[in-house]
Amino acid sequence: LCGLALYWAQPIGVHFTSSLYKLMLGEDLMLSDLEPVDRELFNSLSWMGQNDVEDVFPGVTFTADRDMFGETRTVDLIPGAGMDAGNGRPAAHTGRLSCGA
Repeated sequence: LCGLALYWAQPIGVHFTSSLYKLMLGEDLMLSDLEPVDRELFNSLSWMGQNDVEDVFPGVTFTADRDMFGETRTVDLIPGAGMDAGNGRPAAHTGRLSCGA
């Protein structure tokens, strides 16, 4: 709908969040961009970034298992960041959100 309005140069009364504008401009989203959209999730992720979650999520890493044509492969969620997501995780990885397929 918004694309059609832009294409036909028709003004419409919509308001986008700042995080959507950042995505359209190709900028990285940060954890602080989540606060106006979902305060509960923001508070939970902030707490996890400030506290030790190793006891709650033991052995959690920044990886995901993907099934590729019958073969299971482990893929880094953040390139080069296949490290433990518990204590000792880099602050750059805990405050960054990734939007994509």
